[in-house]
Amino acid sequence: RRPKLGSSSCFVVTHHSHQHLRVFVVVFVCVCVHAPVAMAESDDQNSIWQDLRDACPIGLPSKTIVLKTISLLSSIIVYVALPSLRVENGSVDSCDPIRTYGEIPEEGMELLMKAADSTTAARKPREAGDFLDIGSGHGVFVRWACKSGGFSTCWGVEIQAERHKVAVASQQDDRVQGVHLLLGDIRHHSQTFDNVSLVYWNNLCYATDVAEAVAHNFATRAPANAELWSLAALPYPLPESVERIPSDLELVMPWREELPYKPYRYRKKEGTAMVEDHKDKEL
Repeated sequence: RRPKLGSSSCFVVTHHSHQHLRVFVVVFVCVCVHAPVAMAESDDQNSIWQDLRDACPIGLPSKTIVLKTISLLSSIIVYVALPSLRVENGSVDSCDPIRTYGEIPEEGMELLMKAADSTTAARKPREAGDFLDIGSGHGVFVRWACKSGGFSTCWGVEIQAERHKVAVASQQDDRVQGVHLLLGDIRHHSQTFDNVSLVYWNNLCYATDVAEAVAHNFATRAPANAELWSLAALPYPLPESVERIPSDLELVMPWREELPYKPYRYRKKEGTAMVEDHKDKEL
């Protein structure tokens, strides 16, 4: 029988180094919250429940109260005892890595490039700077940026092996010049910021410590006038060398077509030198 979800929650988290702990927490919460509810609906299980109540020397409260208590305690364990597993990035979405994943459509790529070009008169030509897609998924935007977007060097960094595998296979078929696809945590590939002129980041499901590291590496390694566009705000306060600039761009994403995103636009200030000590930022 399919479990009732009721008002309980199954917490899903992504992009965290403690992979095994994360899986344990998800399984623990789902089992402790949902499985007892499904069991309680069975007549046989109701009989077992009654036997347990009769055998318990102190007596058990009603089935409903016990199940609600389990749900509450499971939520508290995740929310209080394991705060590093929560994602609180201020985005309009609750972090749902399944619902909020998808490739930016080509129309969105073109609109973003056009918007980024609107204030680039004093910046070096696009061919002289790199493009970077953080969380590049299947590599669609990375390949498009070098094939149709005017960039000569395009980087994609993806932490999920299966998506990276698809991206590599697609690149082998397309053979777009200048495309570099990396598997791993963006915090371990901060060299991709060194010559970047445009960064795109769907950061709806990234933890705060990762966002802080990305902001730090953009601030210390990217050239002046480089831009970073993200779907959720970077953590405040921003680094001194980074400023947010207004943008009226709207991007329609495949997982939320009815309500476009208004991406955040950041720029590396002019007159700010790059940091000589190039070390990956891990907070």
